[in-house]
Amino acid sequence: MKKVIFIQPAKLGDLIILTPAAKYYSENGYSVEWLVYDNFLSYFRAIDYVKPISFKCSLDPNGYYSNYKKRYSMAEKVEIDTSIQYFKKAREYAISQKADLILDIAWGFAGCKQ
Repeated sequence: MKKVIFIQPAKLGDLIILTPAAKYYSENGYSVEWLVYDNFLSYFRAIDYVKPISFKCSLDPNGYYSNYKKRYSMAEKVEIDTSIQYFKKAREYAISQKADLILDIAWGFAGCKQ
């Protein structure tokens, strides 16, 4: 069976919008893995065609990047660094799984806390 890996760990709206795409791939012969933040694992309980993959990282609702911030505090820098590490691990995992297709849909740093 072919495999597709989604890299889009959060936020809930993004997950909901992309769920039909996961269903499309599932219906077309792919096993579907989705790299997701821990606080969204429960979303996938009722979606039997997606295997959620966790890297023990949660979305920090206070750590979102905001255009209104003039600079980052030290705590925000740690969250950004942690998010960067998360995405590095996610890419390495996806490549190591020899997936037929990697959909890296994430385009920002949502703020990851371990």
